Amino acid sequence: MGLNRECGDCTMCCQGHIYTEVNGEQIHPGNPCKHLSTHCTIYEQRPENPCRQFLCQWLINEDFPLWMKPNQSNVLCWLSKDPSGKIYMDVSECGQPMKSNILAWLYNYHQKHSMPMRIQIHNHFYLYGIDSLRLSNYTIKPKQNHIF
Repeated sequence: MGLNRECGDCTMCCQGHIYTEVNGEQIHPGNPCKHLSTHCTIYEQRPENPCRQFLCQWLINEDFPLWMKPNQSNVLCWLSKDPSGKIYMDVSECGQPMKSNILAWLYNYHQKHSMPMRIQIHNHFYLYGIDSLRLSNYTIKPKQNHIF
């Protein structure tokens, strides 16, 4: 049975919580997408990469509970690749401190699925099971390889 989730009123990925580029404009913390008001103003004409391809884990991963929707949890999760191609989950708090129950849920998810994670909390990174990943610098980079 497939998920039937939609972004709806959630725009966390457009608000600058991930480093990316839309139509030549850099998106990063403090610099949200210029096409964002209360919704995407170019939604029907939005570019393939990253807008149509980006899929947060809440949207596509049936293990993520409904309460983990980014605009409800203030946490955005997506898959990335390290330079050698190994997959890990990036997790970013979005404008508010991450609640302890969410951090506990993420840690349990990491344990259950052996999913390496890089969790950003208060501008610091915490790494779970990521030792084998070849991330020489644990800060988010604009050229990061997201898996959409």
